[in-house]
Amino acid sequence: IYPLSLHDALPISLLTVGLLVSHRISLACWTVAMTVLVDIADGVVFNFSSLAQDRFLRETRRVLDGVVDRVLMWATLFASLWTIGFPLYLYLLIMIRELILCLVTGYSYVRRGFVHAANAPSKISTALIAIQLVCFAVTGRAVSAITVLFCALSLVGITLYIVRPKQV
Repeated sequence: IYPLSLHDALPISLLTVGLLVSHRISLACWTVAMTVLVDIADGVVFNFSSLAQDRFLRETRRVLDGVVDRVLMWATLFASLWTIGFPLYLYLLIMIRELILCLVTGYSYVRRGFVHAANAPSKISTALIAIQLVCFAVTGRAVSAITVLFCALSLVGITLYIVRPKQV
């Protein structure tokens, strides 16, 4: 069982971007929400399967899942910046977090082949990106509490990757 792969991420990204560009905002929101739920469910199902015992498969899934999540997230956020006026400051905040996260987890992978296990604060902060996007698309404004929680959990998650790294 592999997560959504790159050949799945590209059509979903194109679909979401297309929905945003054609101003089918509610369908784009549903697509984002369903993609998040499928991503979570895929991980839960895998963790309960016998395949989760295979280290190579666990590490490969973790790396692929990170890449796919970024492709979907970056494409959707970029499109939402231009189509629905997603706030630039929030977009930049998310992209800075993503850059730091990629540097922290990517460096240890490239240097030592160390694949970080996901931590709860980082997972939640990633889900908050989707929640913030949907809230903005529906209401036309960013929710300050979500932004503050996103920042706090991102800091904790990145710190945990550095201070207490856990391997997949």
